[in-house]
Amino acid sequence: MITCPECGKQFKSLMSHLRGKHNMSTEGFRERYPGHPMVSAETRRKASDSCKNSGCGSWRRGQKLSESWKANISKATKGERNPFFGKEHSETTRQKMRDNHADFTGDKNPLRRAIERDPSIRRTLSRNQKKTWDDIKADPGRYAEVTSKMSKSMAEAHAAGRLSGYGRGHQQGWFDSSVSGEGIFYRSSYERKFLDWCINRRLTVESCPFVVPYTSSDGRQRHYVPDFVVDGTCVVEVKPVSMLEHRDNPAKFKSACSFVSSRRQTFHVVTEEFFRGIRDELPDPWTL
Repeated sequence: MITCPECGKQFKSLMSHLRGKHNMSTEGFRERYPGHPMVSAETRRKASDSCKNSGCGSWRRGQKLSESWKANISKATKGERNPFFGKEHSETTRQKMRDNHADFTGDKNPLRRAIERDPSIRRTLSRNQKKTWDDIKADPGRYAEVTSKMSKSMAEAHAAGRLSGYGRGHQQGWFDSSVSGEGIFYRSSYERKFLDWCINRRLTVESCPFVVPYTSSDGRQRHYVPDFVVDGTCVVEVKPVSMLEHRDNPAKFKSACSFVSSRRQTFHVVTEEFFRGIRDELPDPWTL
């Protein structure tokens, strides 16, 4: 039997009791009483034995759902019909999910081991990926939606510090800032020089923590992360003069000017000209 922590009574299962007597959802109970069981061990064992004896679920073993069946399931659980619609996992639940998540990095990744055993798997994956992208590109609306989501996801990962690599040919690494108290990842020698400039002047500098949406030259919605925020008010992009007009950079800078002004900040672009005559102030705010 399981004891209800709210009223002290005992039950085989607390789920219906909590909803009816205490108006408490399962999620609310687990958040309030983490680790407290909701079903007795005896009840779980009986349910397991019953399923094993009756062969519950064996009639679907080895079968695949048809596309129409999948579509019906999707329709039945879409939007407000989804029991989790409008809800969010509690921080306790998120932490449990993180703790229970298996480590599939590096050599522990089963796909990597499978490719090592059979290199043809890589070619099959490549063909399937190309076919998927060809299908997506065939629908302009879907292609714009998918690329926009990917751009936003990558930019958010960058802003959150989960992406640190930049590319070949660039000086990059972690800068230990004694002023901000955090390590800052730089992606070029100019960025490293700018960090030195800030620290030598006792300025607080951090990696930019937000994402700026902008429209690319081909009309698609993209997302961009400036380099640094200085003293909480100056958003800085470090870029060589030769790259100021490169591809979508003008559109990025224009969107950044507008975006940061709404946050009561200013946007500055630092080039190599700034370092030739090291100065004590940032360049004037960028305008387009």
